[in-house]
Amino acid sequence: MNPATNEGLIRRFWRDLNARKLAIIDEICAINISSFSYGISRALTSNIREYKKEFEELFRAFPDYELEIIKIIASDREVWVYGMQKATQKQDFHGIPSSFNKFEIALFSIYELEASRITNETILTDTLKLYQNLGEAVMKSKNPEKLDLYMKHLGEIGLIPKKT
Repeated sequence: MNPATNEGLIRRFWRDLNARKLAIIDEICAINISSFSYGISRALTSNIREYKKEFEELFRAFPDYELEIIKIIASDREVWVYGMQKATQKQDFHGIPSSFNKFEIALFSIYELEASRITNETILTDTLKLYQNLGEAVMKSKNPEKLDLYMKHLGEIGLIPKKT
């Protein structure tokens, strides 16, 4: 596909996700879409069902989540997006209790496309800033179980040394 078509596809993808129209995932993502986040150093998904579930969990915890695209560059097979994520945590997220804290952090994503379908997404985001913001609620709660779960999660994603 040509760069203008690919750019339009990704703009439509995020416009629909921002509007919570998750059907866009089934429409333009490959069945075996993979998603990897360098911010948390792990594969997020390896198929469309897992990919959609990640967004469902994100939108449940952050119902006002929105990605504002600041810059987009497209080629015949890739689209590079630089944007700003904005949201308020209103539900638990990956074991982190709801904080009602707002955050605004940068996101950089590379989408690989084949036959008008997203086949791969690589994400880089400021995870440390996100977890510092969300972790305030855990620290303030002084709940040892939640604090232990939060610290374990930070170790698993590489933000602090793992407990041995």
